[in-house]
Amino acid sequence: MRAISQSPAAQQGSANITRSLPVIQTKGVPAGTAAFEKTRQTIIDDFNAKVPDHLRIDGKYITHLPLDVTNIPRSCGILSQEELAITEDYDAVGLAAAVAERKYTAVAVATAFSKRAIIRHQITHCLT
Repeated sequence: MRAISQSPAAQQGSANITRSLPVIQTKGVPAGTAAFEKTRQTIIDDFNAKVPDHLRIDGKYITHLPLDVTNIPRSCGILSQEELAITEDYDAVGLAAAVAERKYTAVAVATAFSKRAIIRHQITHCLT
């Protein structure tokens, strides 16, 4: 069973959080001490507040999560065709060669992988 979890502040409609990122949890997460949970929630809320709207995946991917989530980065519309190529078509050696040959800039590579990471975070909560 999949559950969508939001921070307590988001559930209460707090004005100090712009828009929370939904969290997909397939299993319950054991709670820590009250102090730990407060710190954990602060970290999550701070992180979520920093994610710009243009990097947020559509809610349909959360509410109707497919069993295979590997295609979400390709289908969500956040990554350009070039960014998809950068993050899918190269191993480390090939990508380094493409940068050395000036096919891609280091900034383009870092941006592509950063965008892919924030997409993955919205699916797995892997960055916080």
